[in-house]
Amino acid sequence: MSSLDSQTIVPTLTMFGRFSECTRWPIEGAAVVTSSIIACAISVRPSGPGQIMGRPGHTQGDREEINDMNLLRRLRDMLHRQDEPTLSVDDPDLAVVVEAFDIAEADSAALARSPRWRPDEPAVLRHHVRIPDEQVERARELLAPDGWVLEEGEVTRISRVQKLDALHCAQERSRMASLAQRLGGDALGWDALQRPSEPAR
Repeated sequence: MSSLDSQTIVPTLTMFGRFSECTRWPIEGAAVVTSSIIACAISVRPSGPGQIMGRPGHTQGDREEINDMNLLRRLRDMLHRQDEPTLSVDDPDLAVVVEAFDIAEADSAALARSPRWRPDEPAVLRHHVRIPDEQVERARELLAPDGWVLEEGEVTRISRVQKLDALHCAQERSRMASLAQRLGGDALGWDALQRPSEPAR
């Protein structure tokens, strides 16, 4: 029997007066079977204390194991951060390792031509910006929430310890240029500072 025949069997039987108790039971039986399948599918869905946030298969033991793994991960991260050398923008040992004051030069090129820059060590990114005196405090208010330290002068220097790579340098250069333009100033470029490398023993 084709699918079209199966879809039209009830109207056809009814139209010719052949729908009777003999033809009712297969139709009602199909409905009962379908209802039973749906009820069974609903009954096997996980519920109760063994279910975690609606995710099947997770038990109370799974949740405790996940919590333990998260705790170990946090402890490992804390120990890793303690091993990293600390750095601040006013560290007296800082030395310039990268300079990028040519607007036509890509930040990636500036980093690539700087042999003193050590990518795996923390660095201070420092932007040099000319800002009108009356706008310096406004710039400080805008930058301080993101950890930038503003040093006022004829050329204002804006510094922050951060990851130093081409992507972040380009993003922050664009941001400083936009800020300077908004405040009636001009972004001159940036340099990066790191502690001198220790001599090999």
